[in-house]
Amino acid sequence: MGRHLLLAAAALAAVVALTFLVDPFTSVRIATVGYLLLAVAGLTVLTGLTGQISLGHGAFLFIGAYTVALLVVHVPSLPFWVDLLAAGAAAGLAGVLTGARRPACTGRTSRARRSPWPSGCPR
Repeated sequence: MGRHLLLAAAALAAVVALTFLVDPFTSVRIATVGYLLLAVAGLTVLTGLTGQISLGHGAFLFIGAYTVALLVVHVPSLPFWVDLLAAGAAAGLAGVLTGARRPACTGRTSRARRSPWPSGCPR
């Protein structure tokens, strides 16, 4: 695992260095390819390895994309990498808030079994 992490860090450093060497339009295109590859990798893990189908994955990608769009339109002086970090933070926060509502479906005294709200847990 350490070798894979090292290779991923080296690839990330190479892409970041490349964005400083090219014009802004090409930098945006590199970022587009990067987030599309990230989305495909996430969906591959979700659907290919676990067999699950999730609409939430697309929803969190939408939250990140919408965050970038709002920042680019309303605060154009921010660097693009700050917009991308903000997008990741917004999507991550939405995921944490969504996951906090979803209790575990195990145990005899599970909150999901006593809750009047639909949780997806069998009663």
